[in-house]
Amino acid sequence: HFAKTPEDKALIMEGIASAFEGGKIPDLPPDLATPLQDYLRSQMDQDLALAVKTGDTAAVKKALGVIANKNATVANRTALIQALGETGNPELIPTLLAILSGPQEVGLKRSALAVAPRYEDPKIPRTIAAAYEQRLAGNPTLRDAAHRALATRKDWSMTLLAELEAHRIKRPHISAEVLQQLAAHRDPEIDQMVQKLWPSSASKLNDSQKVAELGRLKTLLTNASGDTEKGHTLFSQRCASCHTLFNEGAKIGPELTGYERNNLDFWLLAILDPSIEIREGYGTYLCRLKDGQIRMGLLEQQTAAGIVLKDLSGQTLRVPQSEIRSLDASPTSLMPEGLLGGLTDSELKDLFAYLRKP
Repeated sequence: HFAKTPEDKALIMEGIASAFEGGKIPDLPPDLATPLQDYLRSQMDQDLALAVKTGDTAAVKKALGVIANKNATVANRTALIQALGETGNPELIPTLLAILSGPQEVGLKRSALAVAPRYEDPKIPRTIAAAYEQRLAGNPTLRDAAHRALATRKDWSMTLLAELEAHRIKRPHISAEVLQQLAAHRDPEIDQMVQKLWPSSASKLNDSQKVAELGRLKTLLTNASGDTEKGHTLFSQRCASCHTLFNEGAKIGPELTGYERNNLDFWLLAILDPSIEIREGYGTYLCRLKDGQIRMGLLEQQTAAGIVLKDLSGQTLRVPQSEIRSLDASPTSLMPEGLLGGLTDSELKDLFAYLRKP
């Protein structure tokens, strides 16, 4: 009734198809279902990912072929991995296992790790653990993505902790985000293993100790001089994975160059108690899914249809509203407490000389 021209029909079909992204098309009257499927097949070469998201059988088969085709572009293959993963189509599992255990491109492995937790198949965490040392650990992006994936499900978390206990995964490589993810499971066995592996996690400074430490550091650093070159090295080791200063570092946390950097109170309060004030736009959200997954990230988008989370690696995840059990803003900053722990007085002077460098 509405399609007066072929262009009208194409626009209507595209709108209907888009409305069903992330799930199969429900039963529709034949006079609507037939032209919709015909339209999707006609658009398959131009927008295969859209057809995949609607559950079209032919599109799924073609997408799996493209992902396996080494001559296809990595961008196209990763987009199709994400599209198939968002639907939870189990036909993707063998492909994921092959990507994780094989010598494929970093981009493919990263996408595979992002969507893998959609599936409860126990072969997936075993494959990640078996491939970790040879295929994942050497690349920081893949290494972090593997940790994040394993921490998503309760039983997978036990695999991660067992690998840590066996020293096949190194404790210093585990980020504060992953530790928060593990704690979010609220599982006594997981909590016990985390405390065993990170004894310091149970001995954070209380409020009065933080006040005392702030006073000690302020006395030490007021009018102190330090070596900015050595401070630069310390910044690279302890801060640059999240913050940018002088055009160097990541953009997970706020950019520091423009702050009132000569203000010791600003620095010391933010470092000793990072959760006291979480700047707008840098707070993380904890999403519990009905199938047991726990996902964390920045809230990129929220609509009636669902949410889009962006993790600290920049990877996005679409979660339909129907799959969400709860979504809560985390009261805890991703910046861990104790960043100054282990530094000598001389090293502290060097670090703050660099942080306060004009």
